[in-house]
Amino acid sequence: MDTTASRPFKATPYWWDDCAFSALPVVPLVPRCDVAIVGGGYAGLSAAIELARAGCSVQLFDRQAIGQAASGRNGGMASGSIRPSRKQLIRRFGQSRADGILAEGKAARQDLAAFLETERVECDFFLSGLFDGAVNDREYDEFSRHAEFLNRFLGIETSAVPRKEVSRY
Repeated sequence: MDTTASRPFKATPYWWDDCAFSALPVVPLVPRCDVAIVGGGYAGLSAAIELARAGCSVQLFDRQAIGQAASGRNGGMASGSIRPSRKQLIRRFGQSRADGILAEGKAARQDLAAFLETERVECDFFLSGLFDGAVNDREYDEFSRHAEFLNRFLGIETSAVPRKEVSRY
């Protein structure tokens, strides 16, 4: 099948149609640097900026345009969501470490918002909600517990929507 809903299938994100990646000039390599970073997505660019501000000489390498790989496809840390779920993280790492990982996800999104504001980056970034539908009562109960955790421990305003109210969303 070559369609997704009413749009034809594409191997690249649809939003790329409205924001073409600009080719950056190729510059000569500097023979020495303090830090070499591979990858020009959120993480690589953030690391390069912080290290340069701390006085390090930095070179950043990417085989594509800056932000064209994962950060330009899925939003990276802009979503604030951590995969796997809290339940899976607890099973793998224990509750304390799992909760710390989730708190880091929230902090990363806050840092991104602060960076965009401080640096006066012109973009349409805004924090918004997400609706994630439960497929059964057991999953709804799990979503409710997770919403309570997000509210109480991370200060993220979250609610579980009962079945009878879903049509309002």
